Amino acid sequence: MKPRLFPTPDVRARVFLVDDSRPMLGAMRALLDTDPRFEVAGSAETASDAIDLAVRLQPHVITMDLGLPDRSGLDLTRVLKSLIPSARIVVVTMSEGPNVRRSAFEAGADAFVHKSAIAESLLEALRIVCSERVSMERGEA
Repeated sequence: MKPRLFPTPDVRARVFLVDDSRPMLGAMRALLDTDPRFEVAGSAETASDAIDLAVRLQPHVITMDLGLPDRSGLDLTRVLKSLIPSARIVVVTMSEGPNVRRSAFEAGADAFVHKSAIAESLLEALRIVCSERVSMERGEA
């Protein structure tokens, strides 16, 4: 296991949110606001905005919706992993099935959370990908 990333007592993990739904972005922001280990660095509703902002903001973690209007979330995951290799990516999607999960991990995702379980699973997934440098390939957070 590699060394601990974030959060630390002195540094909050910066999370960048990518989703085409403003209500979902608001829900994720509200959930993250309940945990002092995380801060929302920014958000984007399109892939093009996500690339521009994430490169500028250099977040520790990126949440990734797969259904974006201008580009596949899987493709965007690959792009952001190449531009910000240190960023951890947590796919947050309504898509289901083993092929979706496998494709997300093959694209470079570090964790996978189904939107139906976001309240129960997102913070745990973020804690895991921030505190351990391992992929959560064996199951949802």
